[in-house]
Amino acid sequence: DIFLLDTRWFSNTASSESDPSRKTLLGKAQWAWLEKGLASSTAPAKLIACGMIWNGATRPNKTDHWGYWPHEIKRLFRFIGKRNIKGVTLIGGDIHRSRVIRHAAADQAGYDIIELITSPMHNKIIEAANAPHPGLMWDAGATYTYLAVDIDHRSSKAPMLRARFMNREGKELFNTSIPLTQ
Repeated sequence: DIFLLDTRWFSNTASSESDPSRKTLLGKAQWAWLEKGLASSTAPAKLIACGMIWNGATRPNKTDHWGYWPHEIKRLFRFIGKRNIKGVTLIGGDIHRSRVIRHAAADQAGYDIIELITSPMHNKIIEAANAPHPGLMWDAGATYTYLAVDIDHRSSKAPMLRARFMNREGKELFNTSIPLTQ
């Protein structure tokens, strides 16, 4: 299942249910939709995608990332753990770099959650976005890149998600496999 979030329309429109002293990113209706969808999903893979990154490792003064909303991402991770939802992978972009980050979320979600960052599909790299992150597994400042995702759920082994970062010539820059039994 793919959950595509709108992280612009509802942001800053109301107080966050997870921290009333802060503003919401997704808004009440979108949170309800996401939580209901995740809780009822029987798919082995649950891809949650949006146009921003899910961490705070980016260039200075950039605020459109989930790291700016830590109370909101904690809410998501806690919900995943409370409902024992397996197979969640995060997908984001808009930092003009491609990266793979492991979120140390086992204490909240029950397992570490992988974030796949895919950008740019054009010729502009932002070197200042090569920010350190403790869970950084891979980083590339490469132009004209995209992400291809394959899910093998019929294997006799554990279901797997394979993420391949590609350039426009079809050359694979990096790949990683994520077990969906987590």
